[in-house]
Amino acid sequence: MGFTTLDFRTLDFKTFLEHFATIAQAANGIAKLRSLILDLAVQGK
Repeated sequence: MGFTTLDFRTLDFKTFLEHFATIAQAANGIAKLRSLILDLAVQGK
């Protein structure tokens, strides 16, 4: 599974951890993680 195929909205925690290095190093990876965290916080998850 490549970075471009990961959907942050449906990503489970195990898969997130398995691909964390790839996500963090990808173009805009940190920005996408920040967006995900904000979305989850707004949803109360």
